Amino acid sequence: MNKDKRNVIAGALANYRLALALEMQHPALDKIGRMLETLSEKEKWLVEARYLSAESEYTFDSHLYQAAHMSGITYSKIRASAFTKLQGITDLISPSQRFGQPPILKERGEAHDQE
Repeated sequence: MNKDKRNVIAGALANYRLALALEMQHPALDKIGRMLETLSEKEKWLVEARYLSAESEYTFDSHLYQAAHMSGITYSKIRASAFTKLQGITDLISPSQRFGQPPILKERGEAHDQE
């Protein structure tokens, strides 16, 4: 998976975190939650710690893999596996938004460029 695709998924996860913090209600949020439940224990830990925690904006990959006593290569493999499983997240929530606006939730089948 290339860096651009990883950045898109990371942006969608950040917007998912924001939608939860705003207590938004939408079927897409439930679908994303179910997608997260399909991840392995390590994948789920990585996604939650790096992208969904309140401190995620201040958390770096190097901090996480050092705290977990794993190599950067192992961490990257786990992240790649998780992101491969989460590729459909961008069909449900926009990976980008304007500053100060709530996340854009999508209905299945909407084009990515309709934001």
